Amino acid sequence: MWLGTDNGLNIFDPRTEKFERVVSNDARPYPSKLVNDMEKLIVSPQRVGVIDSVRNNEDRTVEIEIGTAGTYYVMAVGEGDRVSRADFSWIENDVKDTVWSFPALRESYYAGGAPKNRIKIQAVTLQPGKYKLRYKADDSHAFGSWNADAPNVTAFLVLRWYSQTMKDRRNRSRIC
Repeated sequence: MWLGTDNGLNIFDPRTEKFERVVSNDARPYPSKLVNDMEKLIVSPQRVGVIDSVRNNEDRTVEIEIGTAGTYYVMAVGEGDRVSRADFSWIENDVKDTVWSFPALRESYYAGGAPKNRIKIQAVTLQPGKYKLRYKADDSHAFGSWNADAPNVTAFLVLRWYSQTMKDRRNRSRIC
């Protein structure tokens, strides 16, 4: 017997009387250690900018300045499905070009809670200059007013993650 859910397909094996989950790409999570490490950095000196606790109908901007060219890491949580993105983030440079934006469903990961909660952690190369972190929420399912189960993380974060070893850098680039 096959049983489909919002989080993937389950196959029942009558011999063992157990279900085995066949996880879809829509329900794949990041390794929890990676997400937890990123969350800890929200209050660290490596943080360049953060937007958190965005409420319904909010369009929030945080200005940042990059002094050193290099690889920065973005962790963003949003709301989306196969058709559209409802709550999402992006980064603009000083001439309002979008240099990073929250991806489509198939390029994001499950953020916990309702299936529409999505997360993306990605390496981005930024040059010195002024940037704006932008986050826009629609009229429902936002911080403090969830219309379905809330995500495990709610931040939009940009940071400079200083690698201690080349192995750490390779591991992050493989996952991100």
